[in-house]
Amino acid sequence: MIGIVHDTAESRHLALIESVAQGRVPTKDIEDVSSSWQRCASELLINPESQAGPHIATESELRIFREPLTRAIISSQEEIDRLFATVRQEGYVVLLCNSEGVAIHHRGYEARDEKFKKLGIWLGGMWSEQIEGTNGIGTGIAEQRPVLIHGEQHFRTRYIDLSCATAPIFDRKGKITLALNCCTVRRGPAQRLALAAAKVAAHAVEERLFREFFGTCGQSRPCRLIAAVRLCFWPLTVICGSLALTGRRECYSVSVMIVSMAVCLYQPSSTTIGLPFDATRKRISQHASAVRMLRSGMY
Repeated sequence: MIGIVHDTAESRHLALIESVAQGRVPTKDIEDVSSSWQRCASELLINPESQAGPHIATESELRIFREPLTRAIISSQEEIDRLFATVRQEGYVVLLCNSEGVAIHHRGYEARDEKFKKLGIWLGGMWSEQIEGTNGIGTGIAEQRPVLIHGEQHFRTRYIDLSCATAPIFDRKGKITLALNCCTVRRGPAQRLALAAAKVAAHAVEERLFREFFGTCGQSRPCRLIAAVRLCFWPLTVICGSLALTGRRECYSVSVMIVSMAVCLYQPSSTTIGLPFDATRKRISQHASAVRMLRSGMY
């Protein structure tokens, strides 16, 4: 049992966590993170009351985390700069994290460095759910989807003043390779904008990494031909997203067929389709979201 002494924001937060951990129906504001809260309480055994400082990778550890992703970090710079330019006026910093939730690149304000460093929103910050409980980076990676973790949606009371929007970046095989995070300590209405901007940037990085990989797969004529065919299928997956938005079964079936063909080309050594149907459907859903944002004027 989590003890409650005073009626404060922290005590109300702890009472809400206990309620969700016991399986009670979560409030509307907490519904999106209820699964994560249950994982943190029952499986990961995170202490929500802990005021322990952030976990920061050492310089040598950070080099090890960054080294295999050096090319990806360089390729992501333009989109990170564009994302930071979009959200900086609302007090956000931008973190690029690896698949383990470690911040391997940072863009922010020098004037606010100390405040963000104290919270671990800095180069080398380790933000997996196993370490920090429910948070934008760790939960986005654990659930393999874009997430907005705002204020009291964080599991640890230490972070209830943060607002974090994260969009995972998938590689050509459908596995998470990076995650883009926007984080602020300000209260305001900009969190949805931050999430939309992070999604757009993540999709752009995905496409850039995809094109770079297949554009440099080799110099032989057969290899160049295969690369050209693969690149042709990339925009078709975006079209699939548009078809899927219609909600018609036949359109969705055609979408799955096209993406399955594309996945076969992305993984030519595989003797099967490559990604399972659920993963293929996830990719269609992601591109559908991008098309929906485009239609609504968010791009």
